[in-house]
Amino acid sequence: MKRRTVYAATIVAMLVMVGGFTLASGLFGGFTATTVNGNQGAIATADTIYSPGISNSMLTSAAGGTGGTCTASSSTGTPTVTVTAWIAGGPGACTTTPDYIMQLTFTSANSLTAKTYTDEFLVSSEFGTATSYTTSAVSISCTISGVENQCQAVINIDTGIAATQAQPAITAIDVTVTGS
Repeated sequence: MKRRTVYAATIVAMLVMVGGFTLASGLFGGFTATTVNGNQGAIATADTIYSPGISNSMLTSAAGGTGGTCTASSSTGTPTVTVTAWIAGGPGACTTTPDYIMQLTFTSANSLTAKTYTDEFLVSSEFGTATSYTTSAVSISCTISGVENQCQAVINIDTGIAATQAQPAITAIDVTVTGS
């Protein structure tokens, strides 16, 4: 009889605890969901042609920059003009050594009028074991002549971490776009 009482008391205690958890989860929105903000960083593209934000991102490897620099940019394409630029994202970036590259692609609205759109991309990033941000900027000019109607900015962030090493952790990337 004592054993049955102990079992019954245990079952009642468990039901009370489960009931309390259900009540608590109903009171606090998000109690049953997890939001991970880890390395998402912040993207600010409002009031520019790139206001739709990032259309693609990927971690890849490539020789750092064009000719060992992170200042050269190139433009190609119809009906979407794609402008590709390189920036330094960490110590040791922008050499001819193949590094890990974080590539961010921004695509504009697809109804641009014929003219040159110039936007400044300010990027702060932290990769691998770096203990502080590296901040770099690049100016992207996209010329729409009439046949084209959309701009795409491809920003290659050279992490400065050689592709022969393990893939770096992406601690944070913050992007602010100003201009057109």
